[in-house]
Amino acid sequence: MEIKHNLITKALEYQKNNQLIDAQKLYLEILDIDPNNDFIYYKIGEICVFLNAFEDAEAILKKAIQLNPRNFNALQALLQLYRNDNFEVVAEKFLYLINFALQEGNNCFYQEDYSNAKKYYNYILDIDSKQYETLTNLGSCYQAENKITQAKQLYKKALSINPNYTIALYNLSYVYLLEQDYLKGFELYQNRYHKDIIGNKPGGVAYPPTLLQSIDNITNKTIYINHEQGLGDTIQFIRFLPFFLEKKAKLISYVPPSLTKLFQFNYPDITFVQPNSNISFDYNFPMLESPFLLKTTYDSIPFSKNYLDVNKEDIKTIQQKYKISDKFINIGIVFQGSQSKTAVKNRSIELEPLLKELKKLTNNYKIYSLQYEKNESDIQLLDKYNIIDLGKDIKDFYDTAVMIKNMNLIISVDTSTLHLSGALGKSSIAMLKFSADWRWGKEQTKTAWYDSIHLLRQKKDGDWNSILQKLNQTIKQLTT
Repeated sequence: MEIKHNLITKALEYQKNNQLIDAQKLYLEILDIDPNNDFIYYKIGEICVFLNAFEDAEAILKKAIQLNPRNFNALQALLQLYRNDNFEVVAEKFLYLINFALQEGNNCFYQEDYSNAKKYYNYILDIDSKQYETLTNLGSCYQAENKITQAKQLYKKALSINPNYTIALYNLSYVYLLEQDYLKGFELYQNRYHKDIIGNKPGGVAYPPTLLQSIDNITNKTIYINHEQGLGDTIQFIRFLPFFLEKKAKLISYVPPSLTKLFQFNYPDITFVQPNSNISFDYNFPMLESPFLLKTTYDSIPFSKNYLDVNKEDIKTIQQKYKISDKFINIGIVFQGSQSKTAVKNRSIELEPLLKELKKLTNNYKIYSLQYEKNESDIQLLDKYNIIDLGKDIKDFYDTAVMIKNMNLIISVDTSTLHLSGALGKSSIAMLKFSADWRWGKEQTKTAWYDSIHLLRQKKDGDWNSILQKLNQTIKQLTT
């Protein structure tokens, strides 16, 4: 290693002093020692360009980026080579660079390496500033970093080039929703129906010719409303269905079985059906279309205090079973969201740091776990910290709601239980990741969706400590 280091130092010195042949000889010696050194290939490529050995330079620089796709110096050198007036180049060569950078940029994006993804996308835009797909991808990076202003500008720039680009329209809908411009946001959100967004799977989205376009003439009509997206979404948006009943429409709805009992209890005038039921209807629409049809604004969100409940006898049964006493301030925790492949990433908090912080509370606080999905390590930690596990008795969301009603306070990451707690009107603390979902807004500590939920936000991506530092103080404020 020391020999290689000395050779590199000497070769770089030769190149700096324009002793290019001597530098090149040393670089080739280094490759004998380290044949996959992309930096050395890049430096040799630089020399070849200077010596007008353009075809050699092209092959060597390509070798450098094949060995290390993140060798941005080599990528930039190859671009400059193609722009060299003395080197005959065809459009396909620029297309090669664009396709290479696009693939690598997308790989970085899906790995949540937004810094390098932005480098690749900017590289493409340096080649062709009219690449509206790349402008949109770059906007997605900024949006993932919670830089909403930059994201919005890029989406709009993409749409100025191609006003019908579905992905930019869809992404822009999230920006408007995050900014709480719901009229624009939910209108653009209809782009989720497009095959470019949902692929070949309908995913609960309704289609013409029966897709409901207006609520003006639905009296005595049968409307089928289907579950769409996550369980938390359905809990959040079920609140809108009574407005369709007020129009004297007959409502049929499919929701996942885990929600059926809860919704049947609260909405007896709606017929909840099983999958593949033999039904007929005049119109249909997906659940999340409700606020668009009702022209809902942020200031007109209904039922923010509460809109769900459970049988009081069921509350007493759990209270007696677990000896839940009003002598204590009873706190229920949810530390993990769904672990499915399609679930939102990075919204779960490590359990032990959370429990360590909660254990600093005085003895008049009692902690319960409402976590449904748990692994063996979680179970052991709950036992270690003497946390009472209510989650083991949960079969569906009705059971979860009963548990919540027995608590004084719920502390939860952004998951369906948090929505349920807000829908029940239970005082709650939401622990949100840095780039939180649109429904929680940008910076505020309250939301018009649920009066009872207080929002705590990460100060930067992955920074759960910033939330834990505020947690106990917030608990005391909400419970005393």
